[in-house]
Amino acid sequence: CHSSSMQEAAYPARRHEGALAGVRHPRWMPNYNASARTKHWLMRQRRPIPRRHMPRVMDTLHQRRLESLLAVDEHVGALLELVARNTRRRHLVAFSSDHGFALGEHRQPADKRQPYDHLLRIPLRVAWSGTHAAATVDALALNVDLAATVVALATGGAPREGGGRSLLPLLEPPPPPRWRRDFLVSHRGEGPAPGETPCGLDACWCEIRNHSRVVRVDCNTFDGRRAVRRGHLLRSGALYYVDSANNTFDCVRTLDRGADDLYCEFDDDERFVEYYDHRVDPWQLHNLAHGRRSEGGVEATLRRRRQRLRELRA
Repeated sequence: CHSSSMQEAAYPARRHEGALAGVRHPRWMPNYNASARTKHWLMRQRRPIPRRHMPRVMDTLHQRRLESLLAVDEHVGALLELVARNTRRRHLVAFSSDHGFALGEHRQPADKRQPYDHLLRIPLRVAWSGTHAAATVDALALNVDLAATVVALATGGAPREGGGRSLLPLLEPPPPPRWRRDFLVSHRGEGPAPGETPCGLDACWCEIRNHSRVVRVDCNTFDGRRAVRRGHLLRSGALYYVDSANNTFDCVRTLDRGADDLYCEFDDDERFVEYYDHRVDPWQLHNLAHGRRSEGGVEATLRRRRQRLRELRA
């Protein structure tokens, strides 16, 4: 379901193309098209998403991504049927993803490369052929934990490299008395590739169906906008890198019984800081660090923890 480039729409199997025609991307979230005026400089450049053209492009992207998942669903179903027939062995089946994807949150029409929760959170479902009933585990798990879990199953030990913790203690009661409460979120900003047209933050090209031919046009031309309005859009590109060479940050994401927050420091000219308390602001609308400098309290503690996590990573 992942396209070959984050600039392009997903490519569903031919048998599934158009299966979900008319699906619209979600617009109900409080942070959809919400002002980013208290966020770092790159997000502050975002203008409101136009009501006519861009939402139609985003609908097409969302539809094709969902259609691409129909083949994934078929393969997962076949895998689970195979596992169910082989009862002589124990199996661990994990289903997850690599990252989230923006579709209008904080005026970001697409892409990732930002530290916000809708881009960090991914699904994780684990089927373990034990004797325990299905349950939801409220604990921090990372994608690097999957490798550690496989190593623990195969060898009973931990991987020598790569970090991560085996998830097996979370699958067998009772739960472990101590578990991860935070983790480091890092990104090193990227600029446009050599020879790449900087498309701003909107779509550069659109593929449209013109009778029996598929042609590529500039989305911002009259023909491109008319094709989108008439529903002939097939896919579009460069939706866009919401990124730059100095969109570089290190964050601490904390989640336990006493805290649920995100603290970020950006390596830019402003040395910008973003801090969100998700217990009162789950949609990350209010940057508590905006307009003030605090060297004490919670922010100072998180700053020290961020530095410690960076040292451990190094």
